Amino acid sequence: MSQLNTIARPYAEAAFGFASTNNSVDSWSEVLEKLALICADENFQKILNSPNCDDSKIKEIIASFFDQNQYTKEVDNFIDTLIYNSRLSLLPNVKEIFADLVNEHKKKEKVEIISAYALTDENIKEVTDILQKKLGNDVSISTHVNKDLIGGLKIKTKNKVWDLSVKAKIEKLAFQINK
Repeated sequence: MSQLNTIARPYAEAAFGFASTNNSVDSWSEVLEKLALICADENFQKILNSPNCDDSKIKEIIASFFDQNQYTKEVDNFIDTLIYNSRLSLLPNVKEIFADLVNEHKKKEKVEIISAYALTDENIKEVTDILQKKLGNDVSISTHVNKDLIGGLKIKTKNKVWDLSVKAKIEKLAFQINK
């Protein structure tokens, strides 16, 4: 995955540089989201790998998912570059790196909260407030449920993981006992 991100980063940075210069970050975020979904689709992958499909047909298929206002000349050039360099399959990575660049630019940190049970809106707000104070930035929260945690939370940011789960505490206790 990290090798794919290394290859995808220049494309994401180029798109972000253009988007931020032209005040179109939100629009490019939407475009990249849609492109990533298209390229991840199994049917599109079959078409992409078909020997009967040339680059112009691929562009035509991609363009059909957009309205004229969203499929700009710059988006078309971006897709041309990806197709020419055989990098369409990297679009999910490009989208993620682009989102990270946007969050970094907006001083917003992406945080993943994993809990044993679904969190209420009140729980999420509480954790969000604590994390904003601790990190000194706004946070963008995504939540997931993993019943293996038994209880508590696991919180992941780009650079840090806090494992506050019951499972982690049990494992730590077992390790200390077995020393």
